[in-house]
Amino acid sequence: MSELDAGSFTGTGVSTPVTFIDKAYVLITGEGTAGEGTVHIERSTDDGVTFNVVSKNSDGDAASYAMTSDLGFHGTIENSEGGAKYQLNCTTYVGGTITYRIGK
Repeated sequence: MSELDAGSFTGTGVSTPVTFIDKAYVLITGEGTAGEGTVHIERSTDDGVTFNVVSKNSDGDAASYAMTSDLGFHGTIENSEGGAKYQLNCTTYVGGTITYRIGK
């Protein structure tokens, strides 16, 4: 897997936006139980001016991944639209270090 972006959150904030075609793999962890917070996967189709949450949960609310254990989320994002940008947004930070990786 080639890395598009990797890093960590130690507070609220966003990752570097990445662009890809086909699919990318996303891993969000709390590094043991030390990292706690909420992270959204977001997408922009206007060159990064506006980002929207990619998916919704069964209640219709923005889907988020809460790190209360080692693994918050490990999955795939599919994209068939050229130029779309994706980022991770840590909207709630409790403590510790939340790490992430987006790879192809």
